[in-house]
Amino acid sequence: MAPEKLHIWSKLSNWRFIAAVALPMLIAGFVAWLQTSNLIHELVKISEKADYTQSQNLIQSAFKAHRKQLEDLNYDNAYWDEAARNVNVEPDLDWIKETWPTYADDPNILFDMVMVVDGVTSKIIAASRDGKTPKLALSDVFGDNWPKLLEALPADPNKFEAVSAFLKTDNGDAIVAVAPIVASDKKLATTRSRPHYLVFLRDLDAELVKNLGDHYMISDMAIDRKPEPSRGTVVVSDEFGFYSPTFSWLTNEDAFARSWQLWGSALKTLGVTLLVFLGIVAAYWRLMRKLQQSEIKAVHASFHDTLTGLGNRAAFNQRLNQLTTGKNWSCSIAFADLDGFKTVNDTLGHDVGDLLLQKVSAIILKSAGSLDNVFRLGGDEFVVLLAGENPQLAVKTYATNLIEALRLPVGLGDTTATVGLSIGIAHATSNSSNGHELLRNADQAMYRAKKQGSNSFVEFTNTPNDPETPLHELKRISQRLRDQERYLPLKRQKIRRP
Repeated sequence: MAPEKLHIWSKLSNWRFIAAVALPMLIAGFVAWLQTSNLIHELVKISEKADYTQSQNLIQSAFKAHRKQLEDLNYDNAYWDEAARNVNVEPDLDWIKETWPTYADDPNILFDMVMVVDGVTSKIIAASRDGKTPKLALSDVFGDNWPKLLEALPADPNKFEAVSAFLKTDNGDAIVAVAPIVASDKKLATTRSRPHYLVFLRDLDAELVKNLGDHYMISDMAIDRKPEPSRGTVVVSDEFGFYSPTFSWLTNEDAFARSWQLWGSALKTLGVTLLVFLGIVAAYWRLMRKLQQSEIKAVHASFHDTLTGLGNRAAFNQRLNQLTTGKNWSCSIAFADLDGFKTVNDTLGHDVGDLLLQKVSAIILKSAGSLDNVFRLGGDEFVVLLAGENPQLAVKTYATNLIEALRLPVGLGDTTATVGLSIGIAHATSNSSNGHELLRNADQAMYRAKKQGSNSFVEFTNTPNDPETPLHELKRISQRLRDQERYLPLKRQKIRRP
């Protein structure tokens, strides 16, 4: 047996066998290992790049949302009759200090400094930081950027909004929001002697940046940290470009290096390589699914009100386009505005006001029966859109039931509040009008309902006897002209009244 065994060994040792079988197998195994390793490496690079991009986008979105929050707060405080009365006519410094306090230890105050600026002299007439009155000039905060911010505000006096920007101030990086102090009451607005601007400033300190990072699940987010290999960076800018702060966060590069070492040992056999490959594919799939879910959430947020969960104005426009596309459509709208909401908001606070909006939203949704047809356009304005068979009758029934449902006090934790509704109703069909006129018509009807008193609804009618129509206005002008004796006599003609 020994010679036979030796003969077999000599065959196995033959160079032809090595060249024809062993070497190709060895090369194939090495190529398979190399290709698998390269594929895993590329997949990890794609995954890391996607994670890096996602973190950059999250940081951009976080500070965009924070700017919007400061703008909204600035808007709510500047577009206010009481503010215009106590600032524009004759600035009341005590009222300003009591109304817009700044205390570092109060988490409910979302700004670190408030300023009131004279619109004529561009001088700060009142300022507060940490409960104290700092002595500073406008250039200490804005440099030479103050006029550029004012240019961004609407020139039309009938339009009102707040603007915000990143700034590098003497006290560090900050976000500032600016809005003119304007009265919603037109009569009061015409009596103001000087324009003034309300400025809210939010410091971009380490605590704020860290809290935002924790909220958006961004590891160890910081501002202006020196570049490090294990940290990613992103420059956050705005439409003004006065200053663009740089933020950094901890990436997963160290974890990737450790994983690569593990893969190197695991790739000793093709089977282990396959298992690792499948694991990476699964991880990549989970990451892609996470990105898809983030996109779905972002789309959902763009079409829904964050406070109530109802559809927003964009969702309303989309739904209206769906219902008014094609032939033989018919739809009706109920435009509801809360009566007494500002009183609750001012006396009981914004938190109670938000809770009231959530409670009222639930009542409106329960009465409507479908989330797809109920929308919050903003503030205390809600819209219900009805279609199908006989929506004209259904919307009136719905308005009646909704008014009755809100006659009872609304429970708000330890207290209750009684509010009312003013509802404007409008209709449209494919044969009679444009569907996009619905909201405007319902808004006009809602204001007529407010004139009648709370807890009522008015159906929009555009008739010759309607006091809101141009024909009726022409009649009033014609009557006034006939009453003035200084005009030359004209030949009287008989006019057939409609």
